[in-house]
Amino acid sequence: MKKIILQSIFVVFLVVAIGCQQASPTAGASATSGGVIEISKSMPSPQQKIDYLLTQAKSFYESKKFQDAVSTAQYVLSSLDKNSVEAKNLLEKAKQQLQAAVQSRVTDVKKGLEGIVK
Repeated sequence: MKKIILQSIFVVFLVVAIGCQQASPTAGASATSGGVIEISKSMPSPQQKIDYLLTQAKSFYESKKFQDAVSTAQYVLSSLDKNSVEAKNLLEKAKQQLQAAVQSRVTDVKKGLEGIVK
């Protein structure tokens, strides 16, 4: 009986997980820095590309997808506008968030190791 219940829960979990992934508006290729960079390449003017990419980089940042924000801002700076203040500021903020996340994980690992040693 337990086995049937566990199998049922597992099947429901899979159905929900797959359904959420397909319904997610960010599940497409454009939900990554590489995807938005590819989309920008079809835009006619450099300014349109810059505006679009900076909007997407901000969206990545707000969604806590800091690595995608960094990659997108770096692309703007390296390929479109090396003097973009907005891209530089966003790049700095996203890098700070990545560093904070790494530091937090390091602290968690240290605490876990201290618990094992004691």
